[in-house]
Amino acid sequence: MVDKDVIIHGQGSEKTTVQAHAIAEDAEDRVFRIGPDSSVTIESMTIRHGRPTNCPRSGGGILNEGTLRLQDCIVTKNTGSAGGGLLNNGTLTLVNCTVSDNVADGHGGENAMGKGSGGGIKNMVGALTIANSTISGNRSAHNGGGIKVSCSGTLDMVNS
Repeated sequence: MVDKDVIIHGQGSEKTTVQAHAIAEDAEDRVFRIGPDSSVTIESMTIRHGRPTNCPRSGGGILNEGTLRLQDCIVTKNTGSAGGGLLNNGTLTLVNCTVSDNVADGHGGENAMGKGSGGGIKNMVGALTIANSTISGNRSAHNGGGIKVSCSGTLDMVNS
């Protein structure tokens, strides 16, 4: 878990990959969890193969509970009960990102948040801002193959 203010900077999405496991099907956890009082920027990398297998609070690639800015990142090939790529319970901003080929499969126990919704992104609570980004090829077992915004969340999308 990232529980402090930090900038994580890669060498570009084609050169830097952070993954939960080399083989997506063998992963048992997500890639990043951003804590409630943290302000985090993640730049210039690929985030993939997250798959929390026994987690009612999902977000296959990233579970954000703080303030997170993703810039020039690819979030791909992650699986979660809800929010296959990302699950937001805070403030999430995506700039020049691609969220693709993620799955919200609806597994994860009785308490899974909005099971099977938000294949690419699930915005449970808080603000989601997306600019100059692509959300494509994501799937969900229920609602929101690309993006699912719950009643307690907001979405501002520009040039995406």
